[in-house]
Amino acid sequence: MNQCKVVLGPDIVAPLGVASGVGQPEPTTVMIGKCCGCRRRLDWPSPQPGAWASPVDCPQCGRWYYTEARNAAAPRLRRDCLPTPDAFTQQQSERVVSSVESALQQTDRRSEPRTTTDRTLTVVPLDATLASPRLAVEARLLNVSPSGCCVELSKPHEAAYLLIDCGSVGFPGIQVLGEVRWTQADGAAHRLGCEFRFGESGELPLE
Repeated sequence: MNQCKVVLGPDIVAPLGVASGVGQPEPTTVMIGKCCGCRRRLDWPSPQPGAWASPVDCPQCGRWYYTEARNAAAPRLRRDCLPTPDAFTQQQSERVVSSVESALQQTDRRSEPRTTTDRTLTVVPLDATLASPRLAVEARLLNVSPSGCCVELSKPHEAAYLLIDCGSVGFPGIQVLGEVRWTQADGAAHRLGCEFRFGESGELPLE
């Protein structure tokens, strides 16, 4: 399994669009694993659909994660959070870029390549204060790029942000904060378009 990537780089984006719906892991408890910042072992369960999720900071380096828990922690969004991390462009290799380009199927209005996919993962709806007033839910990831994604939920959820956990699709410890930019109802399905927010090293931009 890939673990502790500093950003949502192409080596994560591309696999999400490959073999959609085939060979996905059976439901199980996924642990955060090693901290992406200091590599300390964090035996905390990743958020699971139907359970509460709350933010907890690493006791060694202070990096934030959302885990299956319910507490009163109230981190704030850092003012310096980036929509697209500079580190992303620094870590690309020709091999990785080539693999991403081969998986691309469409381009959005900003001419940014997006990989279309159909994967199921866990998201935590958050309000404007980054609190999680609702249980974590299952979502379909419809497309993803280094700076944003579109997810589909079976029920409407009012949310200013979504905490997107990639543990169930093979990337334990990878969590991304998405600011909800638009919503769309399509019959019983509800789609949300998110723009990712990162810290300088790709971490959740919380303090």
